[in-house]
Amino acid sequence: MLAALAHRGSDHEGLWASGPVALGHRALWTTPESRGEAQPWRDPEQDIGIVMDGRIDNRDALAEAIEARGIRLRANHDAELAIRAYECWGKSFPRELAGDFALAVWDGRRRRLICARDPMGVKPFYYHSGPQVFRWSSEPQGILADPAILRAPDEGMIAEILAGYLVSREDTLWRGVRRLPPGHILTVDAGRTRVARYWPPVSIPSVRHASDRDYAEHFRSVLDTAVRSRLRAVGPIAAHLSGGIDSSSVVVLAQRALDAGAPPATLEAFTQTYPQLPADERPFAEEVAAWSGVKWHPLLPDAPSPACYEDAARRYLDFPDYPNGAAANVAIGREAAAAGARVMLTGMWGNAFLEGSAMHLADLLRAGRLREAVRTARSDRVVTASGLSSVLWHGAVRPLVPQRLRRAIAPLLRQADGLGLVPPAFARRVALGDRLRAPEWAPSWPTFAQRGLWQGAQSAWNVHTGEVTERGAARLGLEERHPFADRRLVEHCLGLPESQRWRGTTLKVVLRESMRGLVPEAVRTKAQQPDLSFLHMEALEAARAASVFADLRLAAQGWVDAARARELHRRACSLFASGDPRYALLVTPLWSIYGLELWLRAASGEAPPCR
Repeated sequence: MLAALAHRGSDHEGLWASGPVALGHRALWTTPESRGEAQPWRDPEQDIGIVMDGRIDNRDALAEAIEARGIRLRANHDAELAIRAYECWGKSFPRELAGDFALAVWDGRRRRLICARDPMGVKPFYYHSGPQVFRWSSEPQGILADPAILRAPDEGMIAEILAGYLVSREDTLWRGVRRLPPGHILTVDAGRTRVARYWPPVSIPSVRHASDRDYAEHFRSVLDTAVRSRLRAVGPIAAHLSGGIDSSSVVVLAQRALDAGAPPATLEAFTQTYPQLPADERPFAEEVAAWSGVKWHPLLPDAPSPACYEDAARRYLDFPDYPNGAAANVAIGREAAAAGARVMLTGMWGNAFLEGSAMHLADLLRAGRLREAVRTARSDRVVTASGLSSVLWHGAVRPLVPQRLRRAIAPLLRQADGLGLVPPAFARRVALGDRLRAPEWAPSWPTFAQRGLWQGAQSAWNVHTGEVTERGAARLGLEERHPFADRRLVEHCLGLPESQRWRGTTLKVVLRESMRGLVPEAVRTKAQQPDLSFLHMEALEAARAASVFADLRLAAQGWVDAARARELHRRACSLFASGDPRYALLVTPLWSIYGLELWLRAASGEAPPCR
């Protein structure tokens, strides 16, 4: 298992076994405190041990709270802080941790294993619970390295991907190999395995101020804390700089903090450029770099070869990367690692909690403000590029429909929108309709807007793509850090009134106001983002996908309608060749088929399809 995860950490390999438990760890030291840290870390006196992938960002406040309870800290690293937090607060200790983490604590006195994953799921956690053995790992192939594990596909998860509606945040492509959902703990004792939620809390305080200026100042303070707490690093710090408001804000605030000398480090920003696009963001990124004084590296397009995706499917025994992410992440990650960086700052998650939710219309409708709801919907359709009836249905009416009725009609709506890739017999065999109708727990938010915001950010799709992105960075020896995923900032954003997120045709209102005078005005007011769907089509062309779609192993398993898949590919190629932007609507189902095909061939030991 450790050998299967060797790429995740070359600094130290640790192993400790005693009685019923064995803990293993591959270390990538990314903070000054972690250098020389040897995990698994143990306290023999208390008979407690820990393995942890990640970082604690509220170190000072947490240490103060622990010492106030009479517990003396012996080391200066995050693993001990997590153990001492467990001593203080028991199984609820993850609530006290701010940061990105996946961890497992062995309590020898109670013969109990406690596992936890951070609230946003930045760090992955996979597990397999058998009748005699519980296994866990940061990547699925770590578990599958055990020859005792039966390698059987999870057809329900495969059907979800092909149907285009990811629902499960726990299943994987392998039967029995599970994911711990974000914000959850898992307890193993006396032969029982239990999963429980610890985040979000029962209620999140509302944030209310008298003016936009007050909201902006408060928000900037919380964001600044999130950025500063992610600047502990070994070597130079790298940063994605796309030219949008999210990554630009992170870069500017990070450079300001480093210029002030806390902590002593250097920052280098990297931009993936696309000169062929009219909406290429290079000019905006260049302006931010000049404005902030950060060292800047613009990169020309360097798309990964088909072998990149094939190798990912074989290495992880999982769905490979996505072209719109890999095209930038691989090139930027390679350059950042070559510059000596182990930490990569990003602007990811800014969209999730700051763009707002179309369900704010339901709040207006529930309050009886019909005219305002219709007037707002007319503005919303400009932002969402949807028709008025669609905006009103999804944002205003559908949230008000009782959940039981919504679950009943959901398959009918999805079937009308779907592409019919899943054969009916396969759908019946895996009870796909029941999977898609499965009720999903959601906090009792005071507003529909908050509910929509949380559901979007915590969706199975976001969990899945986040795991893909994280493992790609880890492969290059980088730890990605996302200030907008900071739990403290997320809770602040969820407590804001919707008008601070979405107002008229302006999204991210409070962020844009908070950055007034701190980023170039052209960047602060910029709304357009480039469409990178063409990267999927170019990747499929490079992989000679037509020949792959002509001989789909997925079809031989009865998982996909081969004729429909080939027609979908033919139609997308025709639209793309003629410059019709509607091809972008087809790239996700196409890549779902291709990615699953690569996984299936890798899992069965077949040669890659395009070699």
